[in-house]
Amino acid sequence: MGFKYAYYKGRNLLAPLLPAKRFYSIRQVCEHYKVPVRYAPNINGEEFLSYAGQLDLDLIISVAAPQVFKAALIAIPKQGCINIHNAKLPKYRGMLPNFWQMYHGERNVGTSIHRINAKIDDGDIVLQRETPIQPGETLDSLIVRTKKIGAQLMIEAIAGLKSGSLQPIANSSAEATYFGFPSKRDVSEFRRKGYRLI
Repeated sequence: MGFKYAYYKGRNLLAPLLPAKRFYSIRQVCEHYKVPVRYAPNINGEEFLSYAGQLDLDLIISVAAPQVFKAALIAIPKQGCINIHNAKLPKYRGMLPNFWQMYHGERNVGTSIHRINAKIDDGDIVLQRETPIQPGETLDSLIVRTKKIGAQLMIEAIAGLKSGSLQPIANSSAEATYFGFPSKRDVSEFRRKGYRLI
């Protein structure tokens, strides 16, 4: 997985020198479609909050954001902020949920679009879908497949928020489970159970 990550990073750096047959980063996609890109070292800092506040935003969408959204940022867009999480919340909150769902022998994995609040993966669920884990599927192939499902679900969520047709589902903290990033021991156990990373 580390080699794959490094490969994509390297291809992204070399992108200006290569024929544009494939994208290797969000930045490349945005540049191709003339969408402005802005890096924000601190999304909760005054500089970014001031910038976001001037945009008259309807919605902020989080996809694998490495920073926690705080109250001041969440309050800026008219429709709030939503996040995509690859588990059937409230179960499997936290890091790398596809890994943990396979690790615990789940037959299906979830994809949830939920509102962002002050806690991790805790806001009301806007849309949710389950998909079966296919026989012999690797963690990598499952991640790729559920990212595609998640993209479609996000499009549906945006349309539903715009039309006002969505009925939020409670994301019960009492039923929640939370997992951090897997340790080497967790990965060894994952393999011992017969699963493969890639």
